[in-house]
Amino acid sequence: MEYTKIHKWITFSVDLSKIPASTWVALGEAQSKCEHLSGSVFPPDQASKLHQVCLAKGALATTVIEGNTLSETEVLARLEGNLKLPPSKEYLGKEIDNIIKAINGILDDVYRADGKIRIDEINDFNSSVLKNLSLDEIVMPGKFRKHSVSAGRYRGAPAADLNYLMGQFVETLNKFPPHRRTGNSLWSYQGNFCAYLSGVDTSIWRWQWKDSKAY
Repeated sequence: MEYTKIHKWITFSVDLSKIPASTWVALGEAQSKCEHLSGSVFPPDQASKLHQVCLAKGALATTVIEGNTLSETEVLARLEGNLKLPPSKEYLGKEIDNIIKAINGILDDVYRADGKIRIDEINDFNSSVLKNLSLDEIVMPGKFRKHSVSAGRYRGAPAADLNYLMGQFVETLNKFPPHRRTGNSLWSYQGNFCAYLSGVDTSIWRWQWKDSKAY
C-alpha cells in the first residue's frame, strides 16, 4: 500500500516498554484525579450550567478549526435557543447544531451491548456534521475522500488506503477493554480521525461519552 512508503510511522502499534516509570506514575496520578472528579457532587443547577459550558467549549473548539467565528457566549446562547443570527451567518450556527446532534448520536449508540466502534457509524456522524452545509463539490458527506489533501507541508494519507487504514484504526480501538471505551460519566475518548475527516472539511472529530444527553 502507498501509505507504507510515505507514512511509515502509521503502524497501529506501540512499544510500551520504552515508556519511563515517571510517565506511568504521571498517568496513574491523572487517572486518580479523573476518578476523584467523577465522584464530585454538584447541585443540579450548577451541574447543568457546568455541563453547558463544557459542551459549548467542546463544540466551538471542534468547529473553530474550520473557521467558525462564533464566540463562546454566542454558542451558549445557541444551545439555549436564544441566538438569532443574520442569514449570512446562519451557517455558523448550523455547524454548532450539527456537532451537538452528532454528539447525541454517539450517546445513543455507545452504550449498546458490545460498545464497539464501527466505521459505518463514523461515516454517519460525519454525514451528520456536514448536513445542510455549503461544501465543495469533491466533498462527499459520510464517505471517504477520493482525492489528496494536505495541511501546510503535511500530506494526508493516500485516499486509496483510507478504507484499510480506518479499518485498522477501528480494530485497534476495539481491542481496548469495553470499560475503557465507554467508561463513566467523565471519561472521554478523543480520536483524531485526521486521515479521513481532513478530506471532508473537518480535521478533528471528538468522541465524548457522558451519562446524559448533550442537549
